[in-house]
Amino acid sequence: MPIKNYTTKVPASNTVCEEVESTPWQWQFPPCEKFVPVDSPTRREQSLKIVEEAEEAMNARAGYSVFYVIELMDTIHACETALREFPESLLTDMKEAVICKNEQRGYYGESEVV
Repeated sequence: MPIKNYTTKVPASNTVCEEVESTPWQWQFPPCEKFVPVDSPTRREQSLKIVEEAEEAMNARAGYSVFYVIELMDTIHACETALREFPESLLTDMKEAVICKNEQRGYYGESEVV
């Protein structure tokens, strides 16, 4: 699969994220190369697959269920398949940007139980 050139602009932020640890990008599942998006129509197809897997997780969520966990993993796998379109160096940078954004929103760290 050819690697494309991507110009990346991460939104500027007034807050520097230094406290949240990040790890390099890594894959959890083997590639499903025939489903990796290559253009807008195949991106749409893979996005719909992600939604389909998320819906299956929603349907399996009642109580503790191994089926729920499997459907969550299927959702992650579908997301990874979509992400394989991009170089790993970009994914590492974007993972750090997402962690920073979520840290600024207060998603990490201790929270009070109400």
